[in-house]
Amino acid sequence: MTRRRFPDSKTLASICRFLARCRAATHEACYFQLGDLIWRMAYAPNKFDLDHDLRVWTDKRGAVVGVAHYLARERNPELFLMPAWYAESDQALGDEMASWVRDRALRDGVKEVETSCVKGFAEKEAFLERHGFHCFGDPYVFMERSIKRIPDLPTLPVDYEFSPGDPDTPLPGITRSTDFDSFSSVATAPFYRPDLAIRVAYQAREIAAGCICWLDEAGSVAEFEPVGSVEAHRRKGLASAVIVRALHRLRELGVSKAVVRTDDSNLPAVALYERLGFKTTARELGWSLTIE
Repeated sequence: MTRRRFPDSKTLASICRFLARCRAATHEACYFQLGDLIWRMAYAPNKFDLDHDLRVWTDKRGAVVGVAHYLARERNPELFLMPAWYAESDQALGDEMASWVRDRALRDGVKEVETSCVKGFAEKEAFLERHGFHCFGDPYVFMERSIKRIPDLPTLPVDYEFSPGDPDTPLPGITRSTDFDSFSSVATAPFYRPDLAIRVAYQAREIAAGCICWLDEAGSVAEFEPVGSVEAHRRKGLASAVIVRALHRLRELGVSKAVVRTDDSNLPAVALYERLGFKTTARELGWSLTIE
């Protein structure tokens, strides 16, 4: 196997194809979508260091067979192998990945890290236990819906209108930061599509709500990340409106499925997605590892 750094969008596409193959072999929720990768790597406050925070393993043909990445601000490593490769009989690569996580954490002087695993993903659960991780709960829900039948396009309240999703228009209060540079780093990332970044403007001058969809063409699946509305403009149906507008665009593009992840304690978000036809199909639990 070859271990290498993250070099370019071509390799990112290879990672996406690898993750799509993995999802096809198990459940859609068990592996990251394109949006999860982009947000972790491109969102400026995450300070993702491509030289130190991502490793890609390939076989002799150059095909991706494993991915590990580390989000320092949250002490969060994620490790991805094909389901069968988590098994103990194929532990060499898994051992190397787990060792990389420990080394990366020690580089920052971190004593504990937290990763995630979909509840019931037996191969990965056994892999994590074998390497000293312990499940502690803290669940997220994974929700999905087909795009065959979707709600009608909404009518926005007076003084609100849909706004183009170009990279020069930030999403204050929605992308977890009011800093323009934080958003622009995402909007200039590979595979960002302005036509899938839906916004609602108030009086044509203030962004009130928005979402970004990330289209993983390898699996014909789109992920919403993020979705939200500015506090002063909430309870007006704006978050619902941007999601529905995005669903219509996805149907035009021939996408078959939309997915979203959210903390299951975020009851308003869960209720919003359920009203729009999303169903919870998996729960993701946290796993911690003490670094010694």
